[in-house]
Amino acid sequence: GANIRVLRIATLSTALLALLLAMLWAQRIFGAAAAILMGGLVASDPSFYFYSQFEWGPFTTNFLCRTAGALAVLIAWQTRSSRRATFSAALGGLILGLGIYSRADFALILVAAGLALLISQPDVVRRAWQEKRGAVLAGTLGLILTSLPMLFASVELWNTSQVIQGRGDLDFRFEVLRHVLDGSQFH
Repeated sequence: GANIRVLRIATLSTALLALLLAMLWAQRIFGAAAAILMGGLVASDPSFYFYSQFEWGPFTTNFLCRTAGALAVLIAWQTRSSRRATFSAALGGLILGLGIYSRADFALILVAAGLALLISQPDVVRRAWQEKRGAVLAGTLGLILTSLPMLFASVELWNTSQVIQGRGDLDFRFEVLRHVLDGSQFH
C-alpha cells in the first residue's frame, strides 16, 4: 500500500537511479575518477538528500529525465553506428520531452544548454548536422512529440494569466515578489 515509507523509498530510488545515470554520463566524458567524485559530492549534498527523501514533487523525476536524456544524447553523439545514434537520439529526445511535460521550467534548462552549445561550439553543431542529421532529426522529433501536451497547456495558461492580469492579481504578485527580494517584508 501507499504510505510515507513507500513514497520515500520510491523517491530515493528514483534519485539514486538518476545519480547513477549522471555518473555514467560523467564517466563517458571525464573518466571513472571524475564520475566517482561527482557521485560522492552529489550524494553528500544535503539538498539532494532532502529532495530525494521528502519532496514528492518533480525533483526526482526531472533529475531522472535530465540524466537519462543527457546520457542517451551523449551515446548518440559518441557512437559510430548510424542506427544506434538515431535510436539513442530519439530516446534522448523522448525522455527530455517527458521532462518538459513533467514541469514546464525544465524547458529553460534545455534552451539554455542549447544556446550555450550554439554560441560556444558552433562547429560541433555543424558537425552533428552534417554527420548525424538523422539522429538530430530523430531527437528533435522525440522532444517535440513528448513535450507537445505541455505546449498546448502553456498556451492555455497564458490565456488564463491574461485574465488574471486584468483583475490586478498579477500586479499584487509582482509586488509581493519585490518585497521578498528586497527583504522589506521583514521590516
